[in-house]
Amino acid sequence: MRDSLGVPLQPKELPHEFIGYDWLGRNIYSDDNHEYLELDGDLVLDEPNEIRAYMMQDAVLKTTNQLYEEMKNNG
Repeated sequence: MRDSLGVPLQPKELPHEFIGYDWLGRNIYSDDNHEYLELDGDLVLDEPNEIRAYMMQDAVLKTTNQLYEEMKNNG
């Protein structure tokens, strides 16, 4: 439908449909107005803190001494 000026009328409410789960198991709905990235098959909220947390979930942080020992042992 269009108004008197020919502009399409917007629905009064967005549909509240379940889309799926993000990488943390949180529900995603069609009307939440968030942007998601698909990384390795997982949906990640497009915000710096969420992306950083996703990338760091499998990261192994090593101390300087651990890195030194690896370099010394590998040649």
